[in-house]
Amino acid sequence: MKAAIYARRASITQQDRSTDVQIRLCQEYVERHGGMIVATYSDDGFSGLHLETRPGLQRLLEDAKTGLFDTVITEGLDCLSRDPAGIATIFKSLTHNNITSYTLEEGAISERDVGSTGTMNPLLLRRLAIKVRRGQEGQAKAGWDSTDLRGSHEAERELGCK
Repeated sequence: MKAAIYARRASITQQDRSTDVQIRLCQEYVERHGGMIVATYSDDGFSGLHLETRPGLQRLLEDAKTGLFDTVITEGLDCLSRDPAGIATIFKSLTHNNITSYTLEEGAISERDVGSTGTMNPLLLRRLAIKVRRGQEGQAKAGWDSTDLRGSHEAERELGCK
C-alpha cells in the first residue's frame, strides 16, 4: 500500500481532533498494515463544506492523477467532505484513478458509504451548528470571551438555520 494521508480541522476549537492527531493515527494505521506513507495533506481551519477552498485537498486530488499513491487514509469520511456532492466528487475522482479510500472510523469506503454518509451529513451538520451555538452562548454567559463566533454563524447561514 502506497498511502496518502489527509486530515482536516474546521476550527481552532477542535483541539482533540487536531490535524496532528489525525495524521498520527493514520500513520499508525499504515505502519500496522505494512504500508508506506508517500504523501501527507492537511487543511487546518477549513470548512468541510467546500472542496475548492481547501489547498491540501486540491493537491491530493491533483496527485491522485499521477499514481503517486494507491490508497487515501483519513480519520473519517467527514474529513474529506461534509457535503454529499463533495463526497461523491472525491470518491469518483479517486476510484477513477484506481485509488482506494479508507477511514479509521468506517474502514474501506464503498458507494454505499458515500451514499449513506452523504445523506446523513447535512442532518448532522444542522444539529452540530445548533449545539455549537448553544455551547458558545453558554461559555459567553460564563464569562468566556466570545467575540469570535464566526464559525457557528457561517455554518448556520450555509445550512439555513436560524
